[in-house]
Formats: sequence, structure tokens, C-alpha cells
Amino acid sequence: MRKVHDISGAVLFEETVGLPQWITTLLMVSGAFVVLLTGVLGFAVQEDKSEPLIALLIVVPLQLVIILFYKRMKLEKVVTSNGLYYRWKALHKKYRYIDRSDLEDLEIKKGPSLKYGPGWTFGYGRYHSVNDRKGLQLYLAGKKRMFFGTENIDEFHRVMNQLLPGK
Repeated sequence: MRKVHDISGAVLFEETVGLPQWITTLLMVSGAFVVLLTGVLGFAVQEDKSEPLIALLIVVPLQLVIILFYKRMKLEKVVTSNGLYYRWKALHKKYRYIDRSDLEDLEIKKGPSLKYGPGWTFGYGRYHSVNDRKGLQLYLAGKKRMFFGTENIDEFHRVMNQLLPGK
């Protein structure tokens, strides 16, 4: 796997999927709670109102940046005749590239529970998950494993199957 700026080869499949809406909603509710708690406790307890005001001036923009980050975090996958290109739009400018010669096998598998975004877990290896539904487990050269969550499992599986050696 290597990093590349541009995609090469004929595009066979393309998908961009964001994290579930409930994550952003949870962040907004918890952020509002933190801001409210900071404001109410700060202004009710403190005699000097400048300290809670400074805390709010730090907490509110920080919460907005976190929410915006998670809203923009999307997994972009592009399968070409050369291999699989992927990146997390909020985290990476370059694509990560898996050459078709590195693919050994693949299978449809249920995603890791409550694991969203990029990470590593037992049974899946590196994962790139956007939901806990089905995704594609890739078995790569060197006994490496990668899991990719997808909204369109049938099409993703069909196209990735074409890239396997001997197909």
C-alpha cells in the first residue's frame, strides 16, 4: 500500500460515504450540554464573570470545529482496473492505493460493532468503517487484512472480485 496523488486506470466503482448522522447529533447534543454547563455553572458560581466568559470563548469554537470535522469526514473509495484507491477526506489529501497484485482474497463480512472511521481491531485488521452493516474484508499479500464498510456491498464485491488474480 502506498500514497498517491492521482487515480490511474479505468474507474469501475466509486463511492463516498459519511459517518452516520447519529454521531454528529450526539456530538452536537453533548457539545451543547458542555457549553450550557460551563455557562450556567460559571456565571452562577463565579463573582468575576470574565473567567466563565473566557471559558465559553474557548469551548464554543472548539466544539464547532469538532462537529465540522466529523461532518466533513467521509470515506472515499475508487476501484479502478489497477486497484483500490481510498482516503478519508477530512484526514488525507493523498489516496492510499492497494494494487490489484496485492489482493489474495476477499469476503463479505459484518462490520466491527461500534467502530467508525479508520482504526485497527482483532479479526478485521485495519478497518475503514462507516456503519456496522456488511462490508468487504480484503486479504492482502503478507497476511495483512483490511476491512472496508460500504453502502453498496453487492456492487463493491462484484467489482473487487474482478481484480482478484485469476479472474
